[in-house]
Amino acid sequence: MLSGFSPNVSKTYGRPLEKLEDFFADNRLSPQVIDIDPCRQTTLVGKEGTHVSIPPYSLIDFSGHLVTEVVQVHLIEIFSKREIVLSQTFTSSEDKLLDMGGQVFLQASHKKLPLRLIKPWLIDVPLRSGVRNPVSMRLFQGSTGMTRTFSESPLFDWISAEKKKLPIRKMNGSKFYRFYLLDFQWVACGAFQSKRHHQSMVTAKYVNAMGPLQDSMAI
Repeated sequence: MLSGFSPNVSKTYGRPLEKLEDFFADNRLSPQVIDIDPCRQTTLVGKEGTHVSIPPYSLIDFSGHLVTEVVQVHLIEIFSKREIVLSQTFTSSEDKLLDMGGQVFLQASHKKLPLRLIKPWLIDVPLRSGVRNPVSMRLFQGSTGMTRTFSESPLFDWISAEKKKLPIRKMNGSKFYRFYLLDFQWVACGAFQSKRHHQSMVTAKYVNAMGPLQDSMAI
């Protein structure tokens, strides 16, 4: 252990769990679900301020048929470190660390079946205070980790979706990162951290009170 290292320990209690993944399943953010008419131009505003501009006739089912009945839009907005940990949408891209300016997940469904985009949706993610270098943010999309140690289940990772820096727009006195969503998936505003920044590590561990079974994850 490094000299002067002083860990902060926080305990969370809940239902009996068999493994650590059950803990994440219980505590990750639930999506906001909004009904929309897919035949009309619609703008949604999430609880954390994300704007989603939806053009008419932009959704099809997986058979390729245009959807014209009411659909459900599922939206998750993540801005805090706690939400990132609980949702397992970590702050790295392959072997490089990222500063995050916001993470968003979008999906649309009809009769509980997922839909596909045929027209891009315009997304405006609010620029929050505390971002180290807001003008360096680029667009990343969720993927599967390819450079980490073996795991029984696929590991979430971010890959670069756009080399250009995200434009910053002003709306009603607030600033937003703007980009287009081409497919339903996780997307994030992120920037690679410089090596001089101090980093923190979080370890999540599940301890079985009835026996020695332990499961842990370092983040």
